[in-house]
Amino acid sequence: MNSKAATRKQSKGSGVDFGKAGSTIASGLGKGFNAIFSSKKLMIATFVIVILLVGGIADTVANMGKTYGNVYVAGVDVGGMKPEEVDAKLRDELATDVTHAQVKIYASEDAQRIASGDMTEEERVKQIEKIAQAEQISVEEATANVQSWTTDALTLHAEVPYEQLVEDAMAVGRSNGFIFSRLGLFFMKNEVPVNLSYDESAIESLASDIDNTVGDARVDATVSIADGEATPVQGHDGRMVDRDWLKGQLSTALSSGEEFPGFIAQVTDAPSRITYAEAEKTSDAVNRALQAGAVFSYEGANWTVDASEIGSWTRVETVKNDDGSYALNVQIDEASAIPSVVAGAGAAVKSEDIMVRFARAEDGTIIVRTLGTGNIPEVTPAIAELSEALYGANGVAWSGNISNDPVRIDIQETDAPVALTLDQAIESGIVTVIGEYTTEFSNDEGTENRNHNIKLAADILDNGIIHANGGSWHFNDRSGDTNEAAGFWMAGSIIQGEYVDSVGGGICQVATTVFNAVFEAGLPIDMRFPHQLYIASYPNGRDAAVSYPDLDLWWTNDLTSDVLLDMSYTDTTITAKLYSVYTGRYIEWSESEFTKGADYGVKFEEDPDFAKDVWYTKTTGVDGSSITVYRTVKDESGEVLSDQVFESTYDAKDAVVVVGPGSDTKKIEEEVKASNSGWD
Repeated sequence: MNSKAATRKQSKGSGVDFGKAGSTIASGLGKGFNAIFSSKKLMIATFVIVILLVGGIADTVANMGKTYGNVYVAGVDVGGMKPEEVDAKLRDELATDVTHAQVKIYASEDAQRIASGDMTEEERVKQIEKIAQAEQISVEEATANVQSWTTDALTLHAEVPYEQLVEDAMAVGRSNGFIFSRLGLFFMKNEVPVNLSYDESAIESLASDIDNTVGDARVDATVSIADGEATPVQGHDGRMVDRDWLKGQLSTALSSGEEFPGFIAQVTDAPSRITYAEAEKTSDAVNRALQAGAVFSYEGANWTVDASEIGSWTRVETVKNDDGSYALNVQIDEASAIPSVVAGAGAAVKSEDIMVRFARAEDGTIIVRTLGTGNIPEVTPAIAELSEALYGANGVAWSGNISNDPVRIDIQETDAPVALTLDQAIESGIVTVIGEYTTEFSNDEGTENRNHNIKLAADILDNGIIHANGGSWHFNDRSGDTNEAAGFWMAGSIIQGEYVDSVGGGICQVATTVFNAVFEAGLPIDMRFPHQLYIASYPNGRDAAVSYPDLDLWWTNDLTSDVLLDMSYTDTTITAKLYSVYTGRYIEWSESEFTKGADYGVKFEEDPDFAKDVWYTKTTGVDGSSITVYRTVKDESGEVLSDQVFESTYDAKDAVVVVGPGSDTKKIEEEVKASNSGWD
């Protein structure tokens, strides 16, 4: 091999060795630089974490025990406050808004537009006809589509969950959303939603009204029981308001602080939850259970209840199972059965055996205290035993009684407890309803103020205690002056024989309802005034007018136990119930024929837009009248305890006639009188 070749070969080999070394050096340098860069990133990340950690600790310390800034509850700024401060501010600012708020619910956008416009009745009718034509529906359907409902916190028994709202406000930026929520508070406010609590029956009543107007109420297949015989009833699908959605909308509206908030009702598909086959199966089982009846025994006495009576106690309801499915539940309704079972036990709980006193606890609940040492039947356990024997432990009818023998229930005896709640006293049969009455009122456009007054007066009178042995109840003493300072509004009332607006209009309906409950209970009524004008919606001669401080309703408790007045209402009814120990009293009453009183007069109002001798009757005239109601109160043996007479004299109500200028009013009056005798 020549030297050049050897040198070339050697050079080639030496080049390869140098390349590997360079690569190693470059790799080392690269790793070094990467390490430097990585350490910088790590340092930056560490620095950021430290800053966030220090800042977070400082932020936590600075806001220890307080809400973060930019936290609002229904528009009320509660940022930077301690829990007790949040609670106090919400009670101060939110309570008034909620309790005084009225909400308008519209059937449709058309209803909202019509309600928001300043329309006369004629313009409203024309608008409805226009909608009917445009949508190719009947005027009746269009009228339903522009309906609206007005409700308020009183009607719904809405309550603000202050403690929960304080917890929710404190949780913002902490357990609620953590750091992301906390960072967000630097840039925008966080609104804590207000979910009010409601009386479910009031919500259901409102939702049902909406369903029946703009939707189609779902009907579950079920079982009807009449005269001791059960029958399956077919159901159908519907379109209904989602109850949770409705409560959410109401909460937003009531807590908005707006003067008169509103929203448009929405209905969604609501399939029937029970099949007809399930209803048939339940119906067959109920009939098997009812056919033999039941036998109760107490202190050696036995009495039988037949299928018809047990059927009247039985309630069939759709219930939701744990797995989300639905079924028919069959139970004996305690409230329906208790009076009959107590009476069947020989009216074991009587005023001469046991005496009760009602007291109001600090939280407003009613406590019942017994003063006697008598024994009472354990009615509620007996009813529960009957229900289980007939319809099974879980209310599944076909798991209950299938024999032909009557179910036998032995009612146990127990000492009367010293103190218990009202519900416990009712369930045990210690107290019961001794008098009850319900009157109805409209919930149409323009009745909002009157309905507000009715509900407010009922709330004031609710849970009134009338002490035993001569305790008296005066409407005016209990209600106080029903003026603006007390929260009452202007509404229709009767003053000096005319229908006019006055503060507190509507409270006479509350007095009339109480009067009739007392009337039915057979308690002495010491003072009662009829209205000046006859009101056909009340029982003849059984109305009661009140006006502070002159016209009053006054009655006495002549029992040896206290009486409790319970007032309740829905959107269209008000109910008075009197609770006490079972009295065994019953009443017999009658009424005379109406006697004609003074003739009605005719008043004229001139309308410049009318031509001479053109007229129409704005208000129909009614002659005066009088009627007498007689009431006899008897005890269980039929002995007469008292007789009372209630006389009512009603003024004539003048006709009001609108005429054109220069009309012959004398001639028109003759025509009015000829067309309306004013006495029927």
